[in-house]
Amino acid sequence: PTTVDTIDETDETFNVAIASTTYAGIANITDTAVGTIIDNDPAPTITIGDASNNEGSPISFPVTLSNPSSQDITITFNLTNGTAGNADYTTTPVTITILAGQTTGTVVVPTTPDDIDEPNETFTVGVGTTSGGPVGTTTDTATGTIVDIDPTPIVTITGATVTEGSPVVFTATLSIASSLPTTINVVTNPGTAFNSDFTPINAAPV
Repeated sequence: PTTVDTIDETDETFNVAIASTTYAGIANITDTAVGTIIDNDPAPTITIGDASNNEGSPISFPVTLSNPSSQDITITFNLTNGTAGNADYTTTPVTITILAGQTTGTVVVPTTPDDIDEPNETFTVGVGTTSGGPVGTTTDTATGTIVDIDPTPIVTITGATVTEGSPVVFTATLSIASSLPTTINVVTNPGTAFNSDFTPINAAPV
């Protein structure tokens, strides 16, 4: 009998030889025969799972073979920008090796911290090339999500003192930059100066 396994491997052989006989008249007992075990397991399919992490922390993608191989399999993964750009993560291809008999590995992609308030950003990981043992389908892709951890900007406004008849320039400042255009609407209210002393503003953008 032969033993069933799930390992993709080359066909295997073993030898059968005559050990002894019970009939003294048989002279030639040196003959041997070869038994061949034909592998019926498919070449493993590569899948990669989606993953996410905060910006500045590495994102780890789980890689799985559908079944083990009798040979080491080396896989190079390519990275493609989505809403994330080259400044948001390390775009260099990542190469991993899944050892013979194993079915899992991990692709680790570093991300870059910044001080910009922005939506979460994404990129795609896909199989580029393989070497070593044969593989099946390599078309699976995964989405990496870089989670923004920067706070919403706080707006401050700074006034100035001028001689009457000259315009007063107020400076609006965001505490951190934003990836989106920011419109700030302002209104004026009388203090010791009355509306007749300045031109009132009502919800005007600056």
